[in-house]
Amino acid sequence: MLELELLHLAYKFSPVRANVLRSLGRVPFIDISIQKGSQISLPRWLAEHLAKSGYVEIEEGVMSPKQISQIAFMQSRKNRELMKIENFFYIHALESLRELEAKARSTSDLMLLQAVDKAKTSISNIAKVRLNIILRAILLDGVNTIKNSLTMEEAILANTIANMLNEWKSRFVIP
Repeated sequence: MLELELLHLAYKFSPVRANVLRSLGRVPFIDISIQKGSQISLPRWLAEHLAKSGYVEIEEGVMSPKQISQIAFMQSRKNRELMKIENFFYIHALESLRELEAKARSTSDLMLLQAVDKAKTSISNIAKVRLNIILRAILLDGVNTIKNSLTMEEAILANTIANMLNEWKSRFVIP
């Protein structure tokens, strides 16, 4: 689905704060100087590349299994309303877990592997609770009431489902 591919691109182009560990000088295509000890905002794709090369450290960093579990717990307590979570929550969480899982496998860290598996279950639980609320809002024509609490991924899903439902209604229910 094109919208989901574009969403992933939007995530990669979203700005992140990074601490500069080694000077690089001026980067021509973004017209910014990268000097050791400074803090800069960069597109995520560039920050990730520079982090792998040891030039910067991304402030946001990897989302930990504990953070994901805390979000799952807080969202489950607010069973009937959406709590505000970061815009690209699902993409960031899954990328973080992939990175942690690779680290756990390369170091044979069974505790970390178990924590990653538990976090995957937590993400699934978060999605189930939130999707239930989103679907209820769509059916009651109340998407605007939850729009500010949706992640980017959820907003695309909600709009797609709402548009499809409206099209279905116009063809089969309200001619």
